[in-house]
Amino acid sequence: MLEKTTDAQSPFLPNTTIQYAWDSTSLGYLKRCPRLYYYTVLCGWTSVEDSVDLRFGIEYHRALQEYDVLKSTGLKHDDAVRGALRSLLTRAHEWPFDHKFKTKEALIRTCLWYMEKFRDDPAKTYILENGKPAVELSFRFDLDWGPDAATDQPYMLCGHLDKVVVYNDELFDLDRKTTTKTLSDYYFAQFEPDNQMTLYSLAAKVILDAPIKGVIIDAAQVLTESSRFVRNSPWPNTTPSRTTGHRTTPPAISMVDVGLGRSAPRIRECARDI
Repeated sequence: MLEKTTDAQSPFLPNTTIQYAWDSTSLGYLKRCPRLYYYTVLCGWTSVEDSVDLRFGIEYHRALQEYDVLKSTGLKHDDAVRGALRSLLTRAHEWPFDHKFKTKEALIRTCLWYMEKFRDDPAKTYILENGKPAVELSFRFDLDWGPDAATDQPYMLCGHLDKVVVYNDELFDLDRKTTTKTLSDYYFAQFEPDNQMTLYSLAAKVILDAPIKGVIIDAAQVLTESSRFVRNSPWPNTTPSRTTGHRTTPPAISMVDVGLGRSAPRIRECARDI
């Protein structure tokens, strides 16, 4: 199902802390360490300070989304750039972070330089049947089984796709990342395998009802006085088909069914072997 959602819906079964709707973030917390999942997702513990990484990423994605949408309406490149940057400057007028790399100037520079670098991008934005560009697509779809505590509620996978593009006459997910780390092979290796990349490939295949060839990652390295960009070679889609009978979420979810929803389990070590 592809839809726009307005009201936030609880990912838990009514009157329980048993999660049935999963995104790549909550799934990643559970796989990394069930105790981390318990405190972050179930207890709702967060940092008392706003995250500069989160804010920078949100503004970066939103500016490029607006650029893609404006371009899809037929605006010329320069006009689309001006429209996207005008909105960004309004939102980021007050930048409450003191960070060595992720400053307001770096945000504006990184957005502008990305748009200039890919002004004649061979990866063209895919246009949906309704005529809208396939950018920032919210999705959710049911799996074929659910929590043991609810026979009528299946597990659900949900999230957002940055962008779907046509590249060499084939469809790809395109995901944008920002980092201060060096954009080496080591950096890109962290995404293979990766919850988010696998989920995005599956989601695009399900909601578009079309074969997705793989994932393209556009990474932006934010430096003190510069920004650089690397687009990885497209990775093939190795996501198992829903018809093969393979489950697309790890067995660790069963831990929620049997214990995490009632009390935190006694964890001896982080669940890297899950």
